[in-house]
Amino acid sequence: ARERVVYEGNHLRSFSFQDLQRGSGGDLTVQSSGDGSKMNFDYTEGKTKKTGSEKFLDEMLVSDMVGPYIVAHWDSLTKGATVKCRLIAMSRVETVGFKFFKEADTSWNHKPVMMVTLEPTSVIIAQLVEPMHFVIEKESPHRIYQYTGRTTPSVLKNGTWEDLDPVTVFDWK
Repeated sequence: ARERVVYEGNHLRSFSFQDLQRGSGGDLTVQSSGDGSKMNFDYTEGKTKKTGSEKFLDEMLVSDMVGPYIVAHWDSLTKGATVKCRLIAMSRVETVGFKFFKEADTSWNHKPVMMVTLEPTSVIIAQLVEPMHFVIEKESPHRIYQYTGRTTPSVLKNGTWEDLDPVTVFDWK
């Protein structure tokens, strides 16, 4: 997969996605106007083309934005609050509601960490997508050490590309 993200300061301006395994891809652009910002989607998979648009809000995220979003809401998460967001689902040409919450305080390789869960807010989507689990260092800069759950690459099973939910580990030096 290939992703290209363009920011203006801390604000998302565009996102391009190519799934080289499935031969699909799409573009998202954020347009600002006097009455707010709007996202426009274009997505193609094979001969199928989809378009869509939504009002753009600051809590809308692409994968590149998840870590900084957690850090921006660190104090709320440490106090046990639920933090909502909407993840951009390019293949669906829409955003999907999710929520972060603190699962536990523990240690990871002798370092204090906080376990954070990300799960769909919709009961229906929750039947299709397993929660993601993050292991994040408690000390600043709150780097993600590991996450378990849906990722961009797919896995080929019986001739069909299926979503992949691996364990991803980061080795910070």
